[in-house]
This record gives sequence, C-alpha cells and structure tokens, in this order.
Amino acid sequence: MLLLITFSVVCVPLLSGASTADPAPDRLASHLVSGLAQVCLSEARSSLCGPVERLETQLEELLEKMQTLPPSCPPGWRQQGSSCFFIPPQTATWLQAHHYCALLDGRARLGSVHPATHGLVRELVAASDSDRVWIGLIQLPGRRWGWVDGSPLDYTDWRRGGPTFRGEHCAHIYGPRNSLEGWNDTECDRDRHFLCEIRLDLQ
Repeated sequence: MLLLITFSVVCVPLLSGASTADPAPDRLASHLVSGLAQVCLSEARSSLCGPVERLETQLEELLEKMQTLPPSCPPGWRQQGSSCFFIPPQTATWLQAHHYCALLDGRARLGSVHPATHGLVRELVAASDSDRVWIGLIQLPGRRWGWVDGSPLDYTDWRRGGPTFRGEHCAHIYGPRNSLEGWNDTECDRDRHFLCEIRLDLQ
C-alpha cells in the first residue's frame, strides 16, 4: 500500500511532467525525470507482479507434490494390498459388466481373485445381498481358464463338480442369497452383479 501511495504521489507527477515538459529542457533535468520515471514504473511492476509470481510458484510446487503421491482407491472401494474392490448395485451381462467397471474408473476391470485377496472378496460378496457375482474369469482355448487382467490363476474356488465346460465360458461367485457356494461357470449373457477391481501396482 505504501508503495502504491508513493507511486501516486511521486511517480505520477513525474510521468505527467515528463510528457508535458518544455520540448527543450535542460538535459540534466530531462535525464533525471526519465530515470525517476523508470524507477517508479519498475517498482510498480514489482508490487503488482510479485504476488502473482509467488502464486504461480506455489501452484507448481503443489502439482509436483500431487504427482508424487501414491495411487489410491476411489471413495467407497475396499483395498487389499495393491488392489481396490467394489461391487456396484447394478446387474449386467459379463461383457457389459466388464465395460461398466471401466466407466466407473478408467483403471478398473472385472476383478480377479488371488490368495491374498480372496478373503476380502468373500466379505464383499457376502455383503452384496446378491445370489451371483461376476468375476473376471473366462474360459480360454484348450479348456483353460484365465483372468482378464492377465494375472496368474493361482487360486480357484470352484464348487464341487465345476467347471463343467458345457458352453459356459464365464465365471461367477455364488452369493449369500444362493444355497450353493464357491465359483461356477455359466453363460456370459446372464444378468449378474459383478466385482470391479483396480490394480494399483499397474498404474
């Protein structure tokens, strides 16, 4: 504030005088007026631009900190290790569910189940009040099964007698509203609830 008052009281008259002075003033006086005017303009520029430059610096520092933060689960998702899981309230076919997970979060796919995560998956399925929940397991050529995220098939929980390999190429987990337990293979065009997963270690 003091700098702006100084600019108004001292600099403005000088600038004004510099523009209306005699066209043939004393050379020393002319240099003095010109020099003082430049000083006033420089000081005014510093007082106005300084806060903006500081804000720009603070914003750049904040963006750098955000880029170094580790990836995290969205609100409402449950984390186990490097995976986030969520069961939406909607039902869909297997393929629709796969796309819907990606719509919820661009990082998400139908979930895979592994030794470190099967406990949380069971807990989420039990809390979903669903009879069947799609997972990201599909039948591959050669009567093999694989996860859509490419992770190893290091854990299974097929119900007794499964999988049957009778043209049923997608897998679901039986939920609490069903008397059966474990995983089952079935037709992919059935409407089911579904398990979405975000792999934080793939970000």
